[in-house]
Amino acid sequence: MKTCSKCKINKIEEDFCKHSSSSDGLCSLCRICKREVDRIYRSNNEELCSIRKINYYIENKERLNKEMTQYYTENKATIRIKAKKYRIKNREYLSLKDKEKYLKNREKIILRVKNNYIKNRERILEKSNEYKKKRMEIDPIFKLRVNFSTAFRNALKARGLSKSNNSTFGILPYTKEQLKAHLESQFEPWMNWENYGGRLNNTRKTWHIDHKIAQSRLPYDSTEHPNFKICWALDNLRPLEKMENKIKGDKLINEDGQIVNEFSAA
Repeated sequence: MKTCSKCKINKIEEDFCKHSSSSDGLCSLCRICKREVDRIYRSNNEELCSIRKINYYIENKERLNKEMTQYYTENKATIRIKAKKYRIKNREYLSLKDKEKYLKNREKIILRVKNNYIKNRERILEKSNEYKKKRMEIDPIFKLRVNFSTAFRNALKARGLSKSNNSTFGILPYTKEQLKAHLESQFEPWMNWENYGGRLNNTRKTWHIDHKIAQSRLPYDSTEHPNFKICWALDNLRPLEKMENKIKGDKLINEDGQIVNEFSAA
């Protein structure tokens, strides 16, 4: 047993850090008191501590990197679990710190991200596509968002427009969840999210999202144009078997399944 020189409490030896220069080989302060003393010192000497930390790392860089790599390799699972718990517990604090860091170093961060993308473009795209493919297999809303957003972006691009850094569902007057519910309400018995999408040359029976009034019949030059609102309104979207969708093309079909020849666009 040993008495802490600060809190004066008699504690077991395991409650004290080792100190080679002391007579008993232990620090005079217990671990709890030492942490508090160290915290206060660092708070009062931030700049000095920062310089010391940097200098120590520079002088011992090779050894420290080797030790950190070895420790991470041996404790990977434990480290990830602890890190995840910490992020969940301190989500708001970390979000605020990340935002402050980004605003303070915005130009540097953008340049670093851009250079990293240029340098590792193929690897980044490969990993991104692999992630999308796996998630699309298990997450219907994610699959719908990716496919629908791609079609939406391509439609704007064909008209010389862009999303201007806005998300697809930030422009449209409904959410991806509302779109999903709207399509599901029109499902035929065979339709589900597992047979959504697919290429035309694939013999598997799947369905696509159809514009009842084809996009080609609704020209628009901005997202405020009346035709844009008609084209992308929920009422103009429906699930349709992919080959039926191809055959339909830009024909106008009424509720009775008859072809209508005329449509008055704005």
